[in-house]
Amino acid sequence: MNALLVANAEDLVSPSAFRATNPNTTIPISQADTFVKVTFPNEQFDIGNNEYNAATSTIIPEFNGVYAFNASIFFQPDNPNIDYEVELFF
Repeated sequence: MNALLVANAEDLVSPSAFRATNPNTTIPISQADTFVKVTFPNEQFDIGNNEYNAATSTIIPEFNGVYAFNASIFFQPDNPNIDYEVELFF
């Protein structure tokens, strides 16, 4: 038997999604052990209640929940003979 679940209108939550990019082709790192913040200032869309702040590259969701993030960066060392380490923090 199939059951249909119908939510009350007050239980519905509006969708939340955004996309932002960084147009820079390179972000140089001048010395070892240097923290470099990669920002995503070009907001392409923000579905919801303007939860993404392009000026600070932060998102503050309006509702509690589980959110999935997909971000990518490309790292190209100046000297391929040196061992490098990249750490990402979300």
